[in-house]
Amino acid sequence: MMRASVLSVFGAIALASSASGQILINELYYDASGTDGGKTFIEIWGPPGLDLGGVTITSVEGTNNQTPGLGCGNPNQTGAIVLPPGSLIKADGLFVVADAEGGVTQVVCAATHNGGVPDLLVENADFENGPEEAVQLTLSGILLDAVQVNGPNPVVCTVDVNNLPMGFGTPAPDVFGGFSLERFPMGSNVGDNFTDFQVQGKPTPGGSKLPTSLVFDVGSISVTGGGATNLTLTVANGANRPYLILASITPPTGNDPLGVPYDPITDLFITLAATPNPLVVNFAGTLDLTNKAIATLTIPPGLVTLPGNIDFYFAGLVPVSVAGTTSNVAKITLTP
Repeated sequence: MMRASVLSVFGAIALASSASGQILINELYYDASGTDGGKTFIEIWGPPGLDLGGVTITSVEGTNNQTPGLGCGNPNQTGAIVLPPGSLIKADGLFVVADAEGGVTQVVCAATHNGGVPDLLVENADFENGPEEAVQLTLSGILLDAVQVNGPNPVVCTVDVNNLPMGFGTPAPDVFGGFSLERFPMGSNVGDNFTDFQVQGKPTPGGSKLPTSLVFDVGSISVTGGGATNLTLTVANGANRPYLILASITPPTGNDPLGVPYDPITDLFITLAATPNPLVVNFAGTLDLTNKAIATLTIPPGLVTLPGNIDFYFAGLVPVSVAGTTSNVAKITLTP
């Protein structure tokens, strides 16, 4: 009995060592529109046919918005999710674990993945929302992958209670409700959460990933001193295609079919074309031969009329027409 136990431990460690670097968090939907129950999911990427049995998914508390009684680096109150034996990665390289309430989930996978249903339902599989929170994949105490949100801002809480990293490099952006974090391209891993993940306006569990990467320098700009920041739009195989970047002063709700922000007062997008705005220029054009375009948010120096911090939300659309449009969202804060 003891010999068998020792062998099983060594076997698990060997599996963990071989899986390290092969298994990645590919998409994470941790903050749904409205309540999260039965809507959230985590998508794991790895070699087709690999059995994920024993892999543990842990949602970890940060220093902000933490659950009462739980501090930095503690697993959240719902506990860890341990994948059962026979949890095989599908032929598309993906395995989807979805939240359920009463055995029912609202997560619908792509029709090409497992018949359109998640691979595993977990009752009350709650993920933490908010800055500095993290999700880890471990096996026999070995960290396989981790993603932490707060980027590009630094974090205070960097390791969990077991001294394992809560993320890699700069944290990924903290998404709005209704949006997911998605590794782009699928399976890529440079070891930096902010570089590896993009904000996905339309979560795609078990689906082909949209060839759109919208990268914004999200942060704060002082309008008193003036300044500018670049908004870089990259679309795979998008050379010479038109693009449009929309800006809004209200947070996106995730309910719009395009996933783009809008002004609920006027029910209109705040764009340079529709509403002339001295703070935004060059927000429409054509992608260059390298599939890229750069728009610039310009702050006139000496502008001191803002009463307080103002958040601008941006969404990049390619092509400009509604049909086939894809978008992602990011935020820049203007400070007095």
